[in-house]
Parts: sequence; structure tokens; C-alpha cells
Amino acid sequence: MSGTTTRIFYILPVVRGPLLLLGLVSCLATVTAWGADFVVTNTNPTGPGSLDEAIANANGVIGEDRILFNIPGAGVHRIDVSQKGLPELSESVVIDGFSQPGAKPNSLAVGDNAVILIQIDGQLNQAPVGLRLNKGYDTNTQQYRPGNFAIRGLSITGFVQTDSNGVATGGIGLSSFSVDSALIAGNLIGLAPDGETGRGNYIGVVSGPGNIVGGTDPASRNVISGNTLYGIDGKGVVNGNYIGTNANGSKPVPNRTGIYYTGETPNIVIGGTAPGAGNVISGNTTAIQFGTSFRTNFPYPHTVFVTGNRARIQGNFIGTAADGVSPLSNKFSIEIAY
Repeated sequence: MSGTTTRIFYILPVVRGPLLLLGLVSCLATVTAWGADFVVTNTNPTGPGSLDEAIANANGVIGEDRILFNIPGAGVHRIDVSQKGLPELSESVVIDGFSQPGAKPNSLAVGDNAVILIQIDGQLNQAPVGLRLNKGYDTNTQQYRPGNFAIRGLSITGFVQTDSNGVATGGIGLSSFSVDSALIAGNLIGLAPDGETGRGNYIGVVSGPGNIVGGTDPASRNVISGNTLYGIDGKGVVNGNYIGTNANGSKPVPNRTGIYYTGETPNIVIGGTAPGAGNVISGNTTAIQFGTSFRTNFPYPHTVFVTGNRARIQGNFIGTAADGVSPLSNKFSIEIAY
């Protein structure tokens, strides 16, 4: 197929060429998949030009789509989804907040000069999760759709409620079972776009094995702070982030727990030895928690211990500012339930 084809939706997509889709497969294969671009042009909760409609349209187009932003006007554009949550992301897509004119990723190895202009806000109200990533099942082919996701350049705030099953989620929800791969990079999660004001979610990111939160280059750094329970709950690779601080990594904006992990397999890497892989995990009540314990009366009064084993922690600043020198303490550094 050559040239460019235009498909008409309320949001006009531009069809793009074949993409290399990388899934959790035993080998790499080039797959011809035609994705589309959907451009968000307003902050309305629903309707033409909204993020809600862009996600719905992207879910309906097979291939790795992109959701871009071109909202008129200067400054931050806040998308209030407190009264109606966004649709689940059920097909491979990149949501790129840095596509908004005037936005830019961070370029500083220490500190932050990112400009975030798109805020997805739950308003501390009814929406239980900001972005839920969950590859859909195609009833026609009786197969799951490709589930490769990337979320970048957004401020995600104010998602504190529970879902219909009573489960509290938060800013971004995903797992190894619901996605093939996911990259969460260059976002403010629990912080307003100014990088200073805490406007936390209940949990910042719920992740799973094989997913990446952050990266080794400055542009990939997430700042995950101000969240009520955990900054990150789950597994995968967590590197290059500021967790529990402001965007400059100089002041505390605490999560109750920076990173929480349970599991029996080596499914989490926190930091690393490569340049830029280390996280700053400071300003929290607890920096890192492995496992937990709780009391129950069923079938008799006793304490249940949930373990978190075989994690790897390397090259992080825990209890200092981003400069690696100035103190910025957690109340507890590493807590292990056993």
C-alpha cells in the first residue's frame, strides 16, 4: 500500500504506514498494521474533538494508533473527567501529551524543565481511574487484540475513588495480563502541571511484569508524587523517576509509600547500573515496601503475611534530593514484611 489514506471520523485520523509491533512473543516479527492519528482539539468530557472520543475511535482501528493534542489557546488545558470516566484503552495506542503546541519533555539530567500542558483530572470525585489499559478481545477472530501502549507528557491527577467492584485504582491502571507491553514516560502522576502542587491519586501507577515506568534518558522521567497510598503498585522496570518529590527533585510531595511490591518471582527492577537508571525515592512516609501483613478473624484470629521476594534495587538515591547530596528523608527507607 502506498500514499496516504484519510478515514473520516469526528476526529480526523491520518493513516500511517506499517509498524513494527513488539509483543511478548518468542521472536520478533514484522507485522503490517495500519494505525491512525486522532487529534484532541478541546477539553470537553465527551463529544467531537474530545479525548473521550479519540480513545473510542482509536479502540475501533486495528493497528498502533496515536492520540495527539492540538487544543487552541495558551497554558494548561485541564480535561475534567470527574463525571464520566474515560473509555478503557483496548487496542495498541500512544497517547502523547507532548504533541500539544508549547509542551516539551525534560532535558535536564538533574532537575526538570519539562512543560506539561495537558492535565487529565478526576477532581477527587467519581472517576476511579484515569487511564485503564486493557487489550480487548475480538469476538470475530476470537483472539485478543494487540496491546502495546505508551503514555507520555500528561499530568494525571485526582483519581481517588473505587471502581464498581470496590477496588481502588488511581492514575494509570495496567498489568501483565491486560497488556503486551506498556511504557509510562515523561508524566506527572499525582502532581499538577506546575510540578509543585500535589493533587494525588489513590495510587499513582498500577503496573505489571514487562512494563516500563520511566527510562534512562531525562525525557522519560516520571514524577510520581502526592498519591494517597502508593506511588507505584506492582512490578516491571522502574527507573529514572522522581518518586515523592516535586518535579525538580528538591522538595517533598510525599506518597504514603513510594513503591509497593508483592510477589514470589523476580518481577521488579528498581533502578539499575546504567547512567540515568537510578530513581530518586525521597520525601515519602515509606520509600519502598516489600509485602504486607494484616489481621483477619477468618477462620480464626491471625495475621496474614503477603511477601515480596527477589526484587532488585540498584543505583537509587533514597532519602536525598536529586543532587544526591541534600537530605530529603523518608520516614522509613525500606520495609519488608516477613
